[in-house]
Amino acid sequence: MITYEGIIIGSWIAFLLVWSVSALHVKRDIRGGHSDLWRLYWLFRIVVIVFLAFAVIRTRLDGGHYVVSGPVFSHALFVPSLFLGWIAAVLSAAGIGIAIWARFHLGRNWSPRPAVKEDRELVTGGPYVYVRHPIYTGLILTSFGTFAPE
Repeated sequence: MITYEGIIIGSWIAFLLVWSVSALHVKRDIRGGHSDLWRLYWLFRIVVIVFLAFAVIRTRLDGGHYVVSGPVFSHALFVPSLFLGWIAAVLSAAGIGIAIWARFHLGRNWSPRPAVKEDRELVTGGPYVYVRHPIYTGLILTSFGTFAPE
């Protein structure tokens, strides 16, 4: 059975997968180097992946809802209504969708830090027609959805 928590967690997993894979195929900086921080800090990437895997393993399915075991974050401040939970799931999925849509429109022009790229071009299609910073907008929307049911 699909739960709203599953959709929220799945949205973030999709975001991490898309960002990790697409970060491998970016244009080089004019200065000659790749701006891909994931490639430069591979040990940090492994530590982050192990930490996230550990966090997911410590999460168990309990009565249709994800419950984190342990002393930290084991009790919510209030029990969300089913309606609020599904609204939060829609916000999270929509936000990640916007961020991924923007990332694909940037293509190889994306960079984790500001840098002038070889063969640079101004991206004006896709979500950039409507929003100046659609990746940030999508992540903010996803954050509202992620924290709403807690």
